[in-house]
Amino acid sequence: MTLPELLAEVYDLLDAGFVAPDVLDSCRSAIDEQLPHYAASDLSIDTLHHLAKAAVHLARRDPGWLNGTAGVLVSYCEAGIARLEGEPGMREQVRVSHLHGYAAELAVMEAQRTQADSWLGRSVQHAERARSTAEQHAPQWLGHATHILGTTLLAEACIKERLPAAERAVEVFSTSIDLMPIEPTMLANEYSLLGSSHFRVYHLSGDSAALHEATIANRRAVMWSWDAHPGHAAEAARYLATCGMILRDECEDPMGTALAIEGNSYAALLLASTDRGAAERHLHHIERDAKAHYDASLRARDADLSFLHEYHAVAGAVIDQIAQPRDAAYLALRLGAFCRGIAERRGSQRWGRRALQSYDTFLDYCRGLGWDLHKDLTLLQHYDDASAVRRELRNWVDPFTGH
Repeated sequence: MTLPELLAEVYDLLDAGFVAPDVLDSCRSAIDEQLPHYAASDLSIDTLHHLAKAAVHLARRDPGWLNGTAGVLVSYCEAGIARLEGEPGMREQVRVSHLHGYAAELAVMEAQRTQADSWLGRSVQHAERARSTAEQHAPQWLGHATHILGTTLLAEACIKERLPAAERAVEVFSTSIDLMPIEPTMLANEYSLLGSSHFRVYHLSGDSAALHEATIANRRAVMWSWDAHPGHAAEAARYLATCGMILRDECEDPMGTALAIEGNSYAALLLASTDRGAAERHLHHIERDAKAHYDASLRARDADLSFLHEYHAVAGAVIDQIAQPRDAAYLALRLGAFCRGIAERRGSQRWGRRALQSYDTFLDYCRGLGWDLHKDLTLLQHYDDASAVRRELRNWVDPFTGH
């Protein structure tokens, strides 16, 4: 199969939304092997369009693939644009907008490889032309063209650490959100990029207000992707937690702890069923921050247990989602010890009952393991210790009274 034939086939599959990995591998190999034998003038406009789309798609999947070839592909896009410039047809002008968009993305890849200002300038120029052409001839593509402009500006802000580029990226992504279809994954991606742009403004200017804006954008990214793409939602939640920690530690902002705990809570809940280890690490961050906040509030003579309550609620929800009984048992044991510690510090029967409930949950999981419990000597020892602690708690806690 010739390169133009294969590219046409892959283009149709990309439009349909699915391309098998072996077809993508064949396309990548064909571009590597056959493209050097074709000048841009040898290829039809259709093939240049197919080539640009396939190359961008393949490079997103494997960023290292176009090492040194992205710049060549930009020139192929530019050759196609030159042949279409001035053509009156709507279809031709839509192609111009698409080719400018692909050229912008490919130029960014080359800029990331070379760190060259010339490629960054070229990428922004193509993105600007993609958007302006879409405004006139392809309004249905305007949101995506605006997104491409935002990514080129964000790349410039990151590669060259330029504050004006970061500030303009914020403006552009704020616009692209309104232009995108109401599709959860797309909107979540735009909000994530908006958050990254705000964060870059903070990094380059030190303006904590930008960091607050980043937390708002990342929270929206979490909400939009929670059901559609939990992995992306967890990533946005981690960024939210990071922004909170920076606000607390670097900006001494009193909102920082709450934002860090919020982000870690979302991440723990999102990862509980797929990555127990990561979920536990996020729970550990919440526990640490909640205890530190409580201790600080005691020193200020104004005991604030709100984050302790939040940790208890999130940990309980994570335990309910963990698939492996042994893993859930260990986490319930840890939650029981946490609640018992608070109960002893405060003389609180409420926290004592929470501890009792968590130890009961641990013991129930252990009993559910049956004979497997006796094969795990460490867990068996915990079972015996927890049984003794439970008896002490049961004698102390009156389930009908307390506070």
